[in-house]
Amino acid sequence: MENERKLNVEEFEKTIERVFGKNCLKEIEPLYKKVIENRDNNVKCGRYGDDPATIELILYLRHKMRENKLISSEPISNYLKAIPKTMKDYEELFKNFLENDGKDRSWLTEEYKKRFPYSYESEPESHIDDYMFDGWKYFEYLNQNNQNYDYDIEWFCVGKNVVGHIYYNELDHYLTYLLGAIRRGISDVCISQGKNIEEDLDKID
Repeated sequence: MENERKLNVEEFEKTIERVFGKNCLKEIEPLYKKVIENRDNNVKCGRYGDDPATIELILYLRHKMRENKLISSEPISNYLKAIPKTMKDYEELFKNFLENDGKDRSWLTEEYKKRFPYSYESEPESHIDDYMFDGWKYFEYLNQNNQNYDYDIEWFCVGKNVVGHIYYNELDHYLTYLLGAIRRGISDVCISQGKNIEEDLDKID
């Protein structure tokens, strides 16, 4: 099990360095350490590895992606043609956007296109077919921590006593998956939904 955990840790840390630079590992060290501690102490987490520590870290990494222009600062409501009332509404409305207006990849940034061209070109099909929601449950964390997150900018989708997240792009999905895998202590680092972003990451020294 220890070797299996190490594989996930190495892949996650390597991806952080490739995307954000080596200094980012130092930046996230306190948050990352808490994730590992929770795992080693068998603290309860969600089905996909979500707990307060992983949520805090992934929200920070999404902030870094936004800072580096790897995800858009556009609110998700700009891409929906109606006001969603349920989680299902969010899924259907965003899928409708991807299928009808997503061919120009307007929700992806120029920087993402430049740095991750293979992943960029796989859209919108990969978004529709391979990934949409992260399955994490943010409701309790957001209520308890009372932080001023802009739900629209964070691409949170809100239902009755539940808050989820629609992925910005394949990089968002890949980092979320790896972090959740580390938290759960599982060994499967190779995910079919990450094949496009892995192709791009392998070309970064």
